[in-house]
Amino acid sequence: MPGGGCHAYFSQKYFEEAKLEVENLKQSDSNMGDTVRVVEDKEQLSILKIPAAVGAVIQSRAAKLSPYKLVSWILEDLVKNSRLNLQTSTPVVSLTPPKASTSNSTSKWTVQTPRGIILAHHVLITTNGYTSYLLPQFRSIIVPVRGEMSALQTPNPLIQHPLNHTYAFIGTVGQDRIQDDYLVQRPISPNGRGGGELMFGGGRTKALHEGVNVDNDDTIDDPAAEYLRTKLPQVLDVGTSGIPSAGPHGEGVELPAKKEWTGIMGFSRDGHPWVGAVPGSPGLWLSGAYTGSGKRLWSA
Repeated sequence: MPGGGCHAYFSQKYFEEAKLEVENLKQSDSNMGDTVRVVEDKEQLSILKIPAAVGAVIQSRAAKLSPYKLVSWILEDLVKNSRLNLQTSTPVVSLTPPKASTSNSTSKWTVQTPRGIILAHHVLITTNGYTSYLLPQFRSIIVPVRGEMSALQTPNPLIQHPLNHTYAFIGTVGQDRIQDDYLVQRPISPNGRGGGELMFGGGRTKALHEGVNVDNDDTIDDPAAEYLRTKLPQVLDVGTSGIPSAGPHGEGVELPAKKEWTGIMGFSRDGHPWVGAVPGSPGLWLSGAYTGSGKRLWSA
């Protein structure tokens, strides 16, 4: 993104905590600290399209991508150019460890699927929020959390002048610092007749059980979906000031959704991912529990 990332704060408490973190970063790593700045001036906040925020932290570097396109390309490349054998629509229903009497050199895990059995010296679990289905010992350690996502129709002003930043909105009513809302605008089509959708996600404070231990993504969460359609004009200037029903901060405006859906994330108890060997299970490996921040934590 040309303008980087904007973390907009609507809680003075969380903003003060963020400023302290920025100061600590500048002291511990000046090069990284130089890529971050704090904004408190009201005029500057208005230029950033967040006039109702108490402050913001700007990252000079930010990127956006389509995870689906990235993963599809990786899989396609591996299928074509490696020995990868990709078995789609083949869920693993159970895992059986090697027999204790089997020597280490020949011991194999038994992977049971509806289409047959696979034997393997090493098995990698990457089911994230569904980890406990195959590893019951992780039931209270990695839990599923359902997130709500939307592709909102973009008001004309943001078609003519697209956003220069990605956004995170922290500390709106009822939120803690983890339950933030987030926004990325899709590219405008070259002919100007498509694209530009506002990809807005979050709303967990309005969701059933705040999404915790909800593992069904077949349906949307109606209260969270309504929140996303109505909240964005209240935290971001999307050009709705000319709408008669709009309040001073976008109240009373609902952006139509082109698409709405849910997805299941894996959250760990301590907020850190699980990557490596499963304790007490030689040959069994785990990568998961990225706690909603996979793009940021996958290389940690």
